[in-house]
Amino acid sequence: MKTTAKRLKTLFYICIAFELLLIVLYESNVLLEGTWSGNAEAEFLVMTLMQLVTVCAIPLALRLMKFSFVRQYITSHGCAGLHKISVLRLLMLFVPMFLNSVFYYEFVKAGFGYLAIILAISLVFIVPTQSRCASEL
Repeated sequence: MKTTAKRLKTLFYICIAFELLLIVLYESNVLLEGTWSGNAEAEFLVMTLMQLVTVCAIPLALRLMKFSFVRQYITSHGCAGLHKISVLRLLMLFVPMFLNSVFYYEFVKAGFGYLAIILAISLVFIVPTQSRCASEL
């Protein structure tokens, strides 16, 4: 179980570092921002999609371990099952956060930034610790 907690914690911090690297690259003008800023139709569609994804992903990720089929999967597969489900839960929040950050810089619209911040705040509730892994196992 210690190795599972360490792997999940490593993945958690790698994803945070990857997000911060993206922000640093855009803020230092290594990656150019605003390339999609003139396309209003695409902005509307992407904003609507990302709002739906964000609104659905947060409660699903936070309550994922409460579902009976997830509990059964974890009890039948042990630490390996916990690792797979926990990675899925982390990615359910990190992938939309990363995409919202990219869209924030590409469309230069604050709405995407707010969605990324909301996802970042929700990460506080799923930080992988050894005690959390023990309680979920």
